[in-house]
Amino acid sequence: MMSMNHTQHADDLKHQVMEIGPVDIPAAICQTSTCEQARRSIRSTSPGRPHNSEARLLQQGTDSRSNCHCRVARLSTLSKNRPTITTAFTGTISPVAVTIKFGLTSCIFGRFGHSLVKRQFECSTLSYNHLAHSPVQLTHSFFNPQHVYNTVQGGPDSIVRGLASTPHEKLDRFIVSGLTKNLFADPAGSLGLDLAALNIQRGRDHGLPGYNAWRVLCGLPRARSFDGLATEIPDASTRAKLADLYSHVDDIDLFAAGLAERSVPGGLLGPTFTCLIGRQFRELRKGDRFWFENQGQFSQRQLGEVRTVTLARVLCDNTDDTSSMQRHVFELPGPGNRRVSCASIPQMDLSAWRESATVVGQVRDFFTDYFGGLRG
Repeated sequence: MMSMNHTQHADDLKHQVMEIGPVDIPAAICQTSTCEQARRSIRSTSPGRPHNSEARLLQQGTDSRSNCHCRVARLSTLSKNRPTITTAFTGTISPVAVTIKFGLTSCIFGRFGHSLVKRQFECSTLSYNHLAHSPVQLTHSFFNPQHVYNTVQGGPDSIVRGLASTPHEKLDRFIVSGLTKNLFADPAGSLGLDLAALNIQRGRDHGLPGYNAWRVLCGLPRARSFDGLATEIPDASTRAKLADLYSHVDDIDLFAAGLAERSVPGGLLGPTFTCLIGRQFRELRKGDRFWFENQGQFSQRQLGEVRTVTLARVLCDNTDDTSSMQRHVFELPGPGNRRVSCASIPQMDLSAWRESATVVGQVRDFFTDYFGGLRG
């Protein structure tokens, strides 16, 4: 394996990323991973269904929401793609850099999820029976949308239900052979590309500092030897492999060591990846003057309606005949997260965007926003 000295880039890194305090990361950042073709197809077609239904709703003159602006249909569709908000953001806009850092695009965003991908993906019926349909094999899914078009096997909706009801692989330094030996192979199943090697090489092409420099940035001590990684990478065999592949601890690539770290308590990622992702999302939120929780973006009532939208509601609206879904889709169904009827999952009420037709209504809306803003 090619080695690279990253020490010379450490000083540049400190100027690229701002010093921001500790940031809490949700316990489960990613629960499902699927083949690229299915994921892109589903992601591309899903927004159309609620948009079209809401547009028709707004055109109905007899509906109580007929006075809403047509742009609300698009607004509510976009909000459905946001993650569930568990706590309100009470911060203020700050003059921070909101660019995506190279280290995140090259080694972290989405790429840690390569360790979570399974060899096959179950397809579930309306009753969540995984045995009725044949699973989608990862090695035969690259550039092959046939399983998305195959309505006999349930099509994309059965894949979505399968992803929502089955676990992913454990996050660790291992990646299935379908990604490390057979990526984009032609014919399917033959020797292909190695996604892990591509991730590492991409970081080197971008001139990223080594893992040790990112540790220091996140408040961890600089490792002076490979044994100095024992706290974050407790597996001795993993540290031995790193020592065999790299001539110096400063040469370790971020992607390789980041996957090898032990997960933080209650989280999915290790401390370095957790730190870097937390910093990035905090910068994006604090530096975005259009962040939906900033004052002036929405009224208190509208903001309440935006927060009612969950991924469970999105999947119920965008899959045919799905009648039940667990409320917390990123967690497997079970005690405390049982599947419930889609009809019982809250849905956005667009009447919150209706222009008040009377003076009384305008005064009511003014005081609602004013006192709601004081409480926020």
